[in-house]
Amino acid sequence: MEFLKSYADIILNISKFDIIKSIKYIKSLSELNQYSYVKIKNLVKNTEYNQQIGIIINDEENNRFPVQINKKKINIKKENLELYPIILYLKLSDVDKDKQVYYNLGFNIPIIDNQNILAIFYKGDIFFDEIKNYKKVKLDSFFNEASYETTINCYICNDNKLRLISCKSCVNKFCEECFHKFQKKECPYCKTPIEYDKYYI
Repeated sequence: MEFLKSYADIILNISKFDIIKSIKYIKSLSELNQYSYVKIKNLVKNTEYNQQIGIIINDEENNRFPVQINKKKINIKKENLELYPIILYLKLSDVDKDKQVYYNLGFNIPIIDNQNILAIFYKGDIFFDEIKNYKKVKLDSFFNEASYETTINCYICNDNKLRLISCKSCVNKFCEECFHKFQKKECPYCKTPIEYDKYYI
C-alpha cells in the first residue's frame, strides 16, 4: 500500500495467507522466530553480513537461527540479531469468509457487511479501521507508539498473566485458572475439543 511506504521498507500483505502462517508472521514481529525479519550485527567473522537485513527461515536450533540473506543461508547466534521493523497488513474484504472469524476472535477486528476494514500489524501492535477513516495523524500516532512489547490478556478474565494456554484450533488464549474452570473439554469460542500449548509472554 502506497501510503504505508513512508513508515517501513518492507510491507507484506497477509490477506491470503492461511491462518497458521498468518499468526506465525504476526508473532514474528515481536519475537525472534521463523519469518522474523532481522538486522545482523556485531559479527566478528563474516563481517560482510553486518547491518544486512535477512529473514529467519526456521526455528532456533543450538542457539542459532538460520537466516536467509540474498538467497544464501547462514546460521547466526541470537545475540547477533535484532528485530527489523516491517509492516504486515490485511484487507478484510480479501480474507476468506471462514477465516474472518479468527481475526475477529483473535484481534477484535470487526466483521461488517462492506468489509472495508484494513488492519495493520507493526512491532507488537495492531491498528484497524475502515479504509475511508485512515488519516495520516492516526497512522503517525500508531507507528510512533508501537512497541515490540506484546501485552496479552486472558480472553476470559481479561487479566494480564505470565502464562497463557493457547488453543491450537483458534487464536484464543486463556490463563490456567480459567482453563481449569471449563466444564467441557472444548474451546468456549471455536467449540472444538481443546488442544493447547503453553504460551509464554
